[in-house]
Amino acid sequence: MSRACLYLLVAAGSLALGRPSVAAPAVTVAGPRVLLGDLLGNGADDQTLDLGAAPAPGGRRRIYRRQVLAVLGAEARGRGGLPSHWDVVTRGRELSCAELTRAVEEALAPSLPEGLTLLRLACSQPIGLPVGELQLEARLAEGARTAGRVNVTVELRVGAWPARRLTLGAQIEGSGAVVVAAREIAPGAALGPDDLRIEHRSASALPGDCLRARGEAEGKRSLVRLHPGALLRRGSLAEVPLIIQGGTVTVAAELQGLRVTSRGTARQDGRRGDTILVLCASGRLVKARVVGPHLAVVDL
Repeated sequence: MSRACLYLLVAAGSLALGRPSVAAPAVTVAGPRVLLGDLLGNGADDQTLDLGAAPAPGGRRRIYRRQVLAVLGAEARGRGGLPSHWDVVTRGRELSCAELTRAVEEALAPSLPEGLTLLRLACSQPIGLPVGELQLEARLAEGARTAGRVNVTVELRVGAWPARRLTLGAQIEGSGAVVVAAREIAPGAALGPDDLRIEHRSASALPGDCLRARGEAEGKRSLVRLHPGALLRRGSLAEVPLIIQGGTVTVAAELQGLRVTSRGTARQDGRRGDTILVLCASGRLVKARVVGPHLAVVDL
């Protein structure tokens, strides 16, 4: 080795000894953001300066000295002894499949029809979450059946962390009370108490829009022919019009506290709240709002 090379090595060693390196510390955080105080401790001039998002639980993020100095701005002058970087990790926990199933079952219970229970939830491995109080919401996916194999939407929240949303398969079983036709019902027929009965059937064979109480069907008319034992479904029923096209209607109007009524003929069917055309006895055609059987009001 030449003498010049030897001098260079000695000089480099002297510089290294004169400026000892600072070990890169590992920093553990609990919240969704990394703050200056997490890296520099309580001695930081402003502990709340934001250095960006924390890594996901179990993940790791490296923050370099230049990033910290950029956040400090003018306050970075004369600050020495900083490491070249920090390795930031987030404290986490695991939610086991058994814990998740119990929590989802409890969250779903108020919205499930009586007699139905969650048997299984499609969970194959624990879910990684930040440390903190867990809030969980669960509901059947929109448009899903209420039993059998269904999808459940689960939303997990921990403190200020963004919510985590999962869609999981589930098996919901049991039996439920449903409304069925007690006898043959023709299309357009209005349903009365004698036309209906309650039966208990396996929930996995029931569509999501079946009726479960007589009051949901009584007074309505069937849009289809129903055979004895047929399920009553929301889409097969309609409200019975309070006013029938061609029928006689009492039309009322109020003006400055004075109520005036007249007779007319309905030009349209009308349910409560509908606005229909009525031909008055005077020959005038008016728009009136249905408020009761054979009764409509003109809103002035």
